[in-house]
Amino acid sequence: MLVAGGLLLLAALVFVAVRLRSLWHGSHVGLTGAGWVALAGAFLCSAAGVGASGLAWLAILRRLGVATGGFRAGAHVHTHNLRSARW
Repeated sequence: MLVAGGLLLLAALVFVAVRLRSLWHGSHVGLTGAGWVALAGAFLCSAAGVGASGLAWLAILRRLGVATGGFRAGAHVHTHNLRSARW
């Protein structure tokens, strides 16, 4: 099951890369004029948003009495659920 999940993730990443390439070159918006500083800033803002939402979920789980085990708890819980799932 983990192999299938990895292949699905790989397929999703390839799809996103192809889609971004088509948007980058065929868009009405002049994305070719976007500077690397602006792109890096957008990436950092999105990474900060994802990190903040992860911390919010950790706080919610702790308030519900679930032992989270730190910042990497989300990845641990997800992989543990994949290994222990009975399909």
